[in-house]
Amino acid sequence: MAHQVLADKVACHFARRTSHSFDDLRHMVVIGLLKAAARFDGIGGRSLQPFTRTYANGEITHCLRDHGYAIKVPSSWRDLFANGQNF
Repeated sequence: MAHQVLADKVACHFARRTSHSFDDLRHMVVIGLLKAAARFDGIGGRSLQPFTRTYANGEITHCLRDHGYAIKVPSSWRDLFANGQNF
């Protein structure tokens, strides 16, 4: 819960760039944060926040890649689809 602000920032960043909902992206970010917390050791005085942000970005990127478009679709077409318009 302490990193909820970070989760919201990362999810908001990807929500602006993709057609996925903010809530779905935030769930993916939380999964990335949990994975980061499980792997973080803190040796050498490293900070947790940059480490968790990397994992959160990676989790979203992997999910979008795995469940994204099979072919390259122009961003203008994706925007039209996200807005519910026909192209």
